[in-house]
Amino acid sequence: MNSFYIAFIIGFIIDQIELLKTIIFVTIPSFGFFTSFYRDNPIPRYAIGALGYVCTFASLLGSFSLSLNRLVATVFPFFYKLKWSKHSILINIIIQIVLPVIVFHHKYGKMDRLVLDKNTQKWVYSSENSETSKYNNMVGTSFSTSILIAQISINCFNLFKLLTYKKNKSSYLDYRTNLSLAIYCTLGTLGNSTICLRYWIKFVGSFQENVSLKNFGQTLGTWTSVITTTSEPYLMLILNSSMRKDFFNFYMRRKNSVTTISSSNMKPKNLENEERERPESLFDNILLREAVDANPPKTVMELARKLNVSKPTISCHLQKIENRYEICSSLILRNKNDPFLSRLIICDEKWTLYDNRKRSGQWLDMDEAPKQLPKPKLSPKKAMVTVWWSVIGIIHYDFMKPSENIDLESHCQQIKKMHHKLPQKVPALVNRKGPIFLYDIAKTHVSKRTVHRLKELGYEILPHPAYSPDFPPTDFHFFKHLNNFLTKKIFRNDEEAKTVFEAFIESRGPDFYEDKINKLVSRWQRCIN
Repeated sequence: MNSFYIAFIIGFIIDQIELLKTIIFVTIPSFGFFTSFYRDNPIPRYAIGALGYVCTFASLLGSFSLSLNRLVATVFPFFYKLKWSKHSILINIIIQIVLPVIVFHHKYGKMDRLVLDKNTQKWVYSSENSETSKYNNMVGTSFSTSILIAQISINCFNLFKLLTYKKNKSSYLDYRTNLSLAIYCTLGTLGNSTICLRYWIKFVGSFQENVSLKNFGQTLGTWTSVITTTSEPYLMLILNSSMRKDFFNFYMRRKNSVTTISSSNMKPKNLENEERERPESLFDNILLREAVDANPPKTVMELARKLNVSKPTISCHLQKIENRYEICSSLILRNKNDPFLSRLIICDEKWTLYDNRKRSGQWLDMDEAPKQLPKPKLSPKKAMVTVWWSVIGIIHYDFMKPSENIDLESHCQQIKKMHHKLPQKVPALVNRKGPIFLYDIAKTHVSKRTVHRLKELGYEILPHPAYSPDFPPTDFHFFKHLNNFLTKKIFRNDEEAKTVFEAFIESRGPDFYEDKINKLVSRWQRCIN
């Protein structure tokens, strides 16, 4: 945001110079004041040649810089915060000052002349000869038109990108703030359009040798400067109180300082606070949101190391950007408008122990000592089972060998197997709206490879509220009842474990699956409350 305000302040200063130049060299002589001075003295004649085009295009490029600033912030937030914002002053000076100087360097050392337009009876500055005038107007028209087209394209892309983020409920962009800035930047296009129109009028007048039309375009300089200055996003300071507050907090930063007076040095001291610049914070919530979005299972300490800040800073900013409320609200609203719980497919993994014996509890009197029972040994043998289920029941399950563990490769293979069984188990999902996957935040579930594989198969992934591991029904429902079913059972091999697991599935009716999936709405509502 500070980079935007820096571009804003630089543009404001250049706009005032452009407005002052227009008043001195265009408005005052046009009314016939000091005509002898403007006509005969070489200082204004050289000055208007050197400053005329450069100041106008420096002001015009100020609005373009704001739009470009928003484009980089929207598309490349990491680069914008870590690189672009550090060099924002240099970037704006190159765009607004160096570039116009390079384009119109041929005007330096050339004098313009003050002539009287017989039709309007107003004095205007013009080039020394028609060939120079044609060349200047051709360069000015081409340059202004290119800037206008580029700015309109950038603004359209910014608005389109932000509207896309609005539809994507899992996006972490601060939508309202960025949309306001994009709209304010779009308003700056109005001023650039008037400047472009003015140069086209002069261009047509020069090549048709219509002196009156060319002079008319020249006299429009006052109005185009005023419109360009006022149509810049300065309305932001008037219409949007939040932006106005942020801007003045940035511009009027103060840091209190206290001077300590020691007894050994009683020289006069100044105890008044001095203006000091606070160091610009390199941390932004957008960076944290992008990091969480890229890898939700990351711990606070891992995020702190990645973003090079302290652990308390991460914890503080996580509270500010927590999006559980937004995601849960959007899911409830979506299910109300278009019920989708019947389309959910839920997947999770669980270790199944071969020995599930547990010590039983004992009822004792207040003063009675418990009986000493041997603690059962930890079972070294276990098998991992992956379950895919929906409201109709189990779609697919797979037992891995005791020596194997779940990884990206095996998980993608299981997705492929489940995909082949889905048309037989739930044909309505394949033939109509399509399935929606509800995952937890395990690394194999949220990896880019898994997401890419599911999108290739045409599946939608339901957004998971951050730091909410208890939402998937597999954890709090399916595996909970499976653990109770396996209590006190002992297996000698994989086949016995599979047989008992299949017995558990057969013992569950259709309501066992449907009721718990429907209770997701109440869990989302509890998160909101």
